[in-house]
Amino acid sequence: MGRLRAVNERKCSLENCNRRHYAKGLCKQHYWPAWKESQKNEAGAGREDNHAEKQFPIV
Repeated sequence: MGRLRAVNERKCSLENCNRRHYAKGLCKQHYWPAWKESQKNEAGAGREDNHAEKQFPIV
């Protein structure tokens, strides 16, 4: 049968996008690229921190 949906469904918060809301105010098409980018940024920051610690150990 599927999930019952509200009459006034939330829509994607980006301009000119009328797709149904998925997460954090965005539709699936806009949410996943943003999520992937945030994961790359978090992983990259972690590597830089670890690299600095290995290069200059605190004694």
